[in-house]
Amino acid sequence: ASAAPLIFSPNGDGVKDQVTFRLTFPEGGGISSWKLDIQEPGSGKAELGTLIQSFSGKGMPPKELKWDGNDLSSRLVKDGTYLFTMQVVTPAGNQQAIPPSPIIVDRVPPQAAASVDLSLFSPNGDGAKDEAVFSMSATDSNGMYGWMLTIKDKDGAAVRTMRGKGQPPAASRWDGRGDFEEDVPDGAYSFELTVDDLAGNRVTSGASPITVNRAGLVSTVEVVPMLISPNGDGVKDEVNFRIASGSPEAVERWELKLLNSSGKPVHHFSGIKDPPVRIPWNGILDNRQPIPDGEYQVVLSEIDKAGNTANTTPQPLSVDSTPPL
Repeated sequence: ASAAPLIFSPNGDGVKDQVTFRLTFPEGGGISSWKLDIQEPGSGKAELGTLIQSFSGKGMPPKELKWDGNDLSSRLVKDGTYLFTMQVVTPAGNQQAIPPSPIIVDRVPPQAAASVDLSLFSPNGDGAKDEAVFSMSATDSNGMYGWMLTIKDKDGAAVRTMRGKGQPPAASRWDGRGDFEEDVPDGAYSFELTVDDLAGNRVTSGASPITVNRAGLVSTVEVVPMLISPNGDGVKDEVNFRIASGSPEAVERWELKLLNSSGKPVHHFSGIKDPPVRIPWNGILDNRQPIPDGEYQVVLSEIDKAGNTANTTPQPLSVDSTPPL
């Protein structure tokens, strides 16, 4: 006699709710009676303990018997390990028995957790935040059967599914592609980890958010006025760089650069998070000298939280501090 599955969960969910005993004997073997017992493990020197359930009959036993986890009083047994044995009696009165074999009742679901290193990323191939790495863990006293990480769109439809047998890997990467290797659209998604233990119990972790953003930032810079004369006479001594952010609260860091006619930076402003809406400047460089007369360009560079990099269109700034003759 054999049993399958050896670990089962009689909880009425339709998955491994019963154990099936397969009884194989030679045809015409001459069996007058048979009995299959399920017992608790014994204590001390006793190999077998309390009788939990028993099946018996006359003549040849059936090819299969099913046990739904109920005891002799039709109550579900508690979780744990049980032993089944079988005895047959021949017409001559001889008895044959198989040694005790274990089966496990396990109705306790496993535990599962999943997190991601980047909840906002930009899978655009630029080398910055192109992949999100999911960390996964699952535990169960009797072992794991399989796992499935599902990424869903805002409507709850699965766009990417990763799965495997046994314990989930500690980390799994996502490059922003769907199940058919297509780029998923930019937007908000969620992910969850589902795991099944060997007894058929299933649990799904809570959904967590993740956002795909390849579009990047769309900010603008306005130079007012476009001609300055920082000579201290009180007329057009200062310029204002006015910044309109295209993606508020999405900026990770920024830099406003002033480039000379050769494209070399001569002055800059920088910071983290969103740039200010206005940056006033009096034309004095870091060396405390006024900027030389000439033609310049102003460029804002930004990196958003998804790793996208964007540069604004260069804006002209003319400097003329020389009075007319």
